[in-house]
Amino acid sequence: MHFYTEFLGFSVLQEFTRPGDFVWLKSDKSGSASLVLQDAAQIGKDPIQKDIALAHGRLMIAFNVEDASRVFEKFKAGGLHVRTEMVNMGEGMTFGTNDPEGNYVQVVDVLPEVRELQRKIGLE
Repeated sequence: MHFYTEFLGFSVLQEFTRPGDFVWLKSDKSGSASLVLQDAAQIGKDPIQKDIALAHGRLMIAFNVEDASRVFEKFKAGGLHVRTEMVNMGEGMTFGTNDPEGNYVQVVDVLPEVRELQRKIGLE
């Protein structure tokens, strides 16, 4: 984490961090991305991430959408690969897929109160 905070200017978002599982980081630059660093030992326990191989670097891209269930059905109806079923993660719904190049992707929609908290701390 030191690499991201000290050298790339990210700061830890305590509101969305689960110690021992993952740390959510936000860039201090306006309009920049946020990222989540997760303990690789924990990834195998998560139903969305359990099939991501260590050889792949355990890298996964996540996208926040308005309605993950609708996107899930659209993927299935369009014949796109869906790695996992919909999962309730507590803060909202999510499912796993792959992009056309095989990268692991997580599609997420969070509850309105979580989305509002994200907005307040600049995670729009």
